[in-house]
Amino acid sequence: MSEWWEDQLNRDGAASALPALWTPRAVVPQTANPQDWWTYARLCARRYREGVFPEPVRVHGPVLRRDEKALVLAEGIEYSRLYGGDGYYTPANTWVVGRPAVMATAAVITATVNRRRKAAARREAEVRWRAQQKVAAIATDWRIMCNPEGQFISFFYRSVTEFHPDLSDWSMTLAFGDECSPLRLRGLAVPAMALWVGAAAYGADWVDDPRLAPLLA
Repeated sequence: MSEWWEDQLNRDGAASALPALWTPRAVVPQTANPQDWWTYARLCARRYREGVFPEPVRVHGPVLRRDEKALVLAEGIEYSRLYGGDGYYTPANTWVVGRPAVMATAAVITATVNRRRKAAARREAEVRWRAQQKVAAIATDWRIMCNPEGQFISFFYRSVTEFHPDLSDWSMTLAFGDECSPLRLRGLAVPAMALWVGAAAYGADWVDDPRLAPLLA
């Protein structure tokens, strides 16, 4: 365990049972073990309830605002977005000149191809979780930052219209109205990130959110 983790976790006794067994869907980066992250999230929640803001973490790469503080930094977070495709497909057009039997066969083949393309386009248009990948994620006092495809993008708390933390699954889902498609994150650091999203969304009332109650138990 690194010196930073030892310093964070040994300040007071906040160890407790994990909300659920962490079962990674891919290799978990060796930043810390599940108990470390869960204990850290609970420590942050308890201190913040008492008016103690956590020490910022150093971030190299993304440029933060002058008054912005990074609070959580993690790699290997499972990232996905909820949206549908455009459902577009190009119909096949087969022109055959010849005997009637040949032309009829060509017409049947063309119709079959178009049915399959239309069905595939319909499936592609369905709204589902897409762009699934592992990312680095940062939670600041302003926003969540993720780097899908290697480039950081921001999800500002002020734009959040729905907040759905699921600590038992180490995940949270955020919606942003018409600004962009919903975001889902899952990983060891997500309970700590959910704390700051909840605090930004509800202000002091975050302590009354039953979904965040395990952080204060």
